[in-house]
Amino acid sequence: MSRIQEFLDIVEGRRTAPLEGESPEDTLLRAVLAHTAVADGTLAPAERALLQPLFPRLGPAAVERWLAKVSGQPFDYEALLAAFPRPEDRDRLVRLATAMSDVDGPEGADGEDSDGQAVELAFVDVLRAMVAV
Repeated sequence: MSRIQEFLDIVEGRRTAPLEGESPEDTLLRAVLAHTAVADGTLAPAERALLQPLFPRLGPAAVERWLAKVSGQPFDYEALLAAFPRPEDRDRLVRLATAMSDVDGPEGADGEDSDGQAVELAFVDVLRAMVAV
């Protein structure tokens, strides 16, 4: 199973166990989720809960610090494209970001309104355009 699929299984709710071990792709995959989650300027409790299993070695405070650091930096699309050259992996990247943005749905679990999701979906649209290259 690909690492992207492992992330998808957690984010889409098909797996409840945290990730095992570390993979070279983890930082990029986590960055996709971090940038999607905070694109609207907030990290909602449901987004926080969804991200925690993707950081099996970090406690909640360390995850918060990592998210603040990563989300404050420009997203590295070039590194993402280099790490995931296959079309099927790029499709999974878009699914991953979309699943995170769905947490902010019109009646999302975090109680945010649809404006938060709209901003996050704008990030997903940019990601979709970049991986289509």
